[in-house]
Amino acid sequence: MPSTSPIDIPEITNLIASYLEGRDFETCVCVSRSWREAFLHHRWRVIEVGATLGACWYDFFSSYGVSIFKYRHLIEDLSLVGYIDVPDQFSFPNVRNLRVMVHQGEGIWIPKGIVPRDLNRTCPLLVRLELDHVDTGTVFWVALSTHPHIKVLRLKGVYIETFGVSRGFWDVCKKLEVLEMVQVSMDGTSIPNDVVLERLQELVMDCVTGLDGHRRTPLNMAVKSPMLRYLEWESADHPKWDHVYHWGELEYLNRVPAQTKPWPHLNTLRINWMMYDKDMATLLKGCGNGAGGIVDLQLHRCPLGRHAIKALALHFNTLVEVTLNFYSPLASLVIRDVLSYCPSLKTLHARSIFAKDIVEGGPWICQQLQKLVICVLVAGSEQDLPLIFERLSTLTRLEHLA
Repeated sequence: MPSTSPIDIPEITNLIASYLEGRDFETCVCVSRSWREAFLHHRWRVIEVGATLGACWYDFFSSYGVSIFKYRHLIEDLSLVGYIDVPDQFSFPNVRNLRVMVHQGEGIWIPKGIVPRDLNRTCPLLVRLELDHVDTGTVFWVALSTHPHIKVLRLKGVYIETFGVSRGFWDVCKKLEVLEMVQVSMDGTSIPNDVVLERLQELVMDCVTGLDGHRRTPLNMAVKSPMLRYLEWESADHPKWDHVYHWGELEYLNRVPAQTKPWPHLNTLRINWMMYDKDMATLLKGCGNGAGGIVDLQLHRCPLGRHAIKALALHFNTLVEVTLNFYSPLASLVIRDVLSYCPSLKTLHARSIFAKDIVEGGPWICQQLQKLVICVLVAGSEQDLPLIFERLSTLTRLEHLA
């Protein structure tokens, strides 16, 4: 059998290639042309290019663009950082992941980055697109809406505020499976009545403002996504500041039969803002099938009231990972119920529980629990410590306690 050089092992090749950059890589040909060729795919598979501050695209591509153009067919993951205008003749036939972003630097003002207007031509196999503080427009969104492979879109610091831009944006959303928006302004637009995000499975909204700066537009996006499996929603607002934060659009869900849920597949719910009790209850009732369905629940700054607590009980049989990071008069009772009625629970992060609530509650049936992070408040209840330790001793699979 012919001998095989260690350099032919993909893991070794990838390791060495990770240390080769620019000039070092070019000198490999001095050793062996075939040796250099072995690194080509690893060297060009993931590429990040960035213009220096104050430099135009010509300065950059005149020195580096020749190599990129020559090996562009090997690039699968491409990041464009800074003010880079990709020339029209450039295309990346095998790029699946594209990130376009500006420089990150405190105290430095950088113009918004430029994204290629027609990604059908520039990246015909594109699946994932990430835009970070870049300018878009009607032409860009309309072209992207016809892209045959786009499935994942991540936006940060992007404005979608005119009818022409928003119509193209909503057409893109209809093709997506994953949509993540951070600090996105959608003021002046709302989701059209005829748009249903029937493919969307993962929706992340962090400080997204809709019509007139309120949350009505992102709310409607969730309502119109029947295939959601993952919903994460974060906001810095407090609900009492404005009555429009009431979820009037979700009132109809209370009239839907129990066996018909707007999100039958949703198993991960992460909320990080102070939501009204009845609104949170409506949201919990709309998740999963008739027997529950939420597996991963994280609530930050979202105190549960009596309506939400009752709705949460619908998911006790399916909860596996729970984070309850909020202050509330009922918080200790919620934690007690999770420990007492969630047989599949493996991880629990919570602020605190009163010792008296542990004593007054039933036995802990969460025998699968592996990680417990909580503060037990025993002031004035020191006599209950033996029972508390007895409850802890029943958690035979516990690996982490803090």
